[in-house]
Amino acid sequence: MAGATLTVAVKDSSGVWHNLPVFGPNVAASTYSLDPAALATALSALGLTPQSVEGIRFSFHKGDGFATDTTLTPNISFTARSTTRLDGDPVTPAPETPVEYPNTATVDADGITDGGKALHDDDSDSATGTIETDPSGGSGGSGGIDIKKAWVEDTVDAQSSQLAHTQLGWKANEGFSPIRITDPANVAVPVNQTVFDAFNLLAVDEIDDSDTPFSDGWFLKYDTITEVELYYSGAWHTITPPGGSWMTAARGFKGYVLTGSEQAGTTGVRVTYEETAADTAARTAAQQPGAAFDPYAPEPGTGVGSGGILRMIDLTWQIRTKTRSSGDFVTGGDTYNTSSEGVAENTAHMSATRLSDATVATDSDDDTILILDQDPATEVAKSVTPAGPLFTPMVGTPAASCHSTATWTIVGKNASTACSPSYVRIADPATCTDINLLPCITPGTPADATADPFDTSGNYLTNPTVANPFERFNATSITISASIPAEDLDATSLRGCCTTGWHLHDHLKPC
Repeated sequence: MAGATLTVAVKDSSGVWHNLPVFGPNVAASTYSLDPAALATALSALGLTPQSVEGIRFSFHKGDGFATDTTLTPNISFTARSTTRLDGDPVTPAPETPVEYPNTATVDADGITDGGKALHDDDSDSATGTIETDPSGGSGGSGGIDIKKAWVEDTVDAQSSQLAHTQLGWKANEGFSPIRITDPANVAVPVNQTVFDAFNLLAVDEIDDSDTPFSDGWFLKYDTITEVELYYSGAWHTITPPGGSWMTAARGFKGYVLTGSEQAGTTGVRVTYEETAADTAARTAAQQPGAAFDPYAPEPGTGVGSGGILRMIDLTWQIRTKTRSSGDFVTGGDTYNTSSEGVAENTAHMSATRLSDATVATDSDDDTILILDQDPATEVAKSVTPAGPLFTPMVGTPAASCHSTATWTIVGKNASTACSPSYVRIADPATCTDINLLPCITPGTPADATADPFDTSGNYLTNPTVANPFERFNATSITISASIPAEDLDATSLRGCCTTGWHLHDHLKPC
């Protein structure tokens, strides 16, 4: 603020306050900030270190007073300690065990009215910070970086075409650019050792822009996803970004949906983050007064945005009908890239290049998903129109003159979550009863699938246990339709049995 001065004081372990050099007054609005290195230097001149500071105070002064609607908002960045100051105990009892630490700030304001009356007011407020120890030791998996791989779903049904999702959470210390996130961790291994044997990658999900500090979208205001690559045909292929950039006008990530051929051939994906020249300029602008001011923005030239919060890349997958490696059906009873039946493991890898010396830090992580076999299930519904009584004419009356007609509608469907059965068959009349279901159970072989389901040694017209419309009706026409547009009606066959029954044998297209 023009004409104002700021005095920053820090408190040492004995409770003594030490003033840093006074900032201001300046003719125009200006920004005062100290990055970690500058703060360490300023504290060193006072015989202190960042580790020895136990309090901070901001004192604002202005000769002609502040306007009544003035808001003063100092911004402070903290780094979590590994041990407490008082007794040296760990700040958390165990890795991945969050502990909340409350923090209270106070404000005192003094002034004087034009009439000489002294004014004073004070207030306080509290908020809670949470510390969670990283199981890798707190500095990342390898030299200051860390990646976490997790399936959102625990299970997926075989032969279901269900979607599944993974989250690639990663973080890095300052000083890395570019950073590359790769799935799987090693694309050079045979495909049956990766999750791509049983799954297709459908999409790299978009990331919405955001003004909330340290959110995924906020970080993308200050660094850029520069490349999305797919691995197929034994090589990496860079995808052309839509509109020339992977970033939206508001600095979100556009995401990418793979084409059908890419889904079929892709066995790896890689996303690259960098601090570009435009990002450096945005960080510089964030340090200046004005609309772009952002006290939390990363320092210019420090690489991809850093911090203790995991940044996310979300991937969308779809379970395959058959494996890539052998062409066998994907089932819960087979083994994939683990020793356990139905368990598929997905790995991810992170590599980050240090700006200081171009060396590369790496880290990897994995998670598993369970493929389940669901039992087959069918549903059938039968209705007749008209639903009321039909009146029959005298014996000998020509059929074309006044015989009543009725239309039966039979709707059968696969009711299992597995949406690629080999066939669904509808038979009328039923070949079994509510008491004896065995005649309706057809062995799962190609020959039995197309065989006549009726026991021709039985008499369906006179068997009182079988409700058969053919006992009193003649079939005059049969219409076959499908409610699913992708249904293959060309592969559907209709068979009659001595005009006393019929069955519909319906081949289904795999999902």
